[in-house]
Amino acid sequence: MEVIFCDVCNESIPLGDLEQGRAVRRGARAVCAACERAMSAQAPTGEQTPVQTGAPAADAGNAKPRSRTLLWLSVIGIATAGFALHRNLSERSAALEQSQRTQEGLLGALQSQLRQAQSMAQSSQALGHAQHSQLSNATAELDQLRQQLSELQEAQTRSTQERQAQETERVDALRRSFEAQLLERERRIEEMGMRVARAEDGMRELQMRFDVLAQAAQELRETPGPPQPSLPQDAAWHALLPRLKDENPSVRWQTVDELSRTGDPAVLEHVVMALADTDLFVRMRAASALGELKLEAALPAILDAMGDAEPMVREAACQSLKLLTGRDPRFDPSASDAEREKRLRALREALLPGSGTGAGAGAALGNSGKV
Repeated sequence: MEVIFCDVCNESIPLGDLEQGRAVRRGARAVCAACERAMSAQAPTGEQTPVQTGAPAADAGNAKPRSRTLLWLSVIGIATAGFALHRNLSERSAALEQSQRTQEGLLGALQSQLRQAQSMAQSSQALGHAQHSQLSNATAELDQLRQQLSELQEAQTRSTQERQAQETERVDALRRSFEAQLLERERRIEEMGMRVARAEDGMRELQMRFDVLAQAAQELRETPGPPQPSLPQDAAWHALLPRLKDENPSVRWQTVDELSRTGDPAVLEHVVMALADTDLFVRMRAASALGELKLEAALPAILDAMGDAEPMVREAACQSLKLLTGRDPRFDPSASDAEREKRLRALREALLPGSGTGAGAGAALGNSGKV
């Protein structure tokens, strides 16, 4: 806002006075309304009165009252100008005070706005710091989570690879074991086929021998001769003993089977000798015969047969022990050598020191058959 000062009294001139004509501009100078009225009122006193030379003396008497009138008029004009100047000064002072109050109000508002802006700036700065701190914390937590996730993924990958390697190794071991068992079964099947073939050959040979013997017996019955003394009933199986040394394993097997059917305890030693036969099936039949005889004296031989190299012989001996004792011995014929040896040692300690399968053996095996 433009402020104009009077060049006479050096007071500010309101713009309204200039617009309404109370204050005037003369070139580059400005005169306020009060100075303008004062100068307008003093203008008549500044006019020069023409001097009359040679005037009569009577005019000299009238000059004195006129000077007094002019003096009073001047005093009144000065007083009026002073009053007007005072009033103008009061109005200007009031306007200045009002303008100052307005400017102070504006300044206060500006200061308040400035304080609010500063407060908002501080709040924004604090909020920015807080957000930056939260962002930093979130970034750190995110990095930590990423690291943990990476570690978990690596651990899971290692665990998966280890499990895969273990499963692969296990599958390979099972495959090798299955292939070995399959080969063993195929070998045994082939061996059994050969033995069956040999047994069939033996049966045919036996049939031929039987036919020859039957024909010879028929001829003997038709030929009269001296009467023969009768043999004791219990010595009938003695005629079978030479057949235990026959070259044909089928004949030996048939002999052991016939000996087990006699029920004579005296055949025990001959059946026990058959446990050392070279043929698998002969040893199996001898191991089964030991249980069929139901003799307590057969316990050591049964336990020895449970240590045979062939699982089928061990299984037959285990069934004989179960038949003889009436309890399950909890023996696994297909277990490892160490486990079988440990179980056999426990069975020998439980069964052989006693006199039989009565109270001593039963207490050793227990109700469930466990040692």
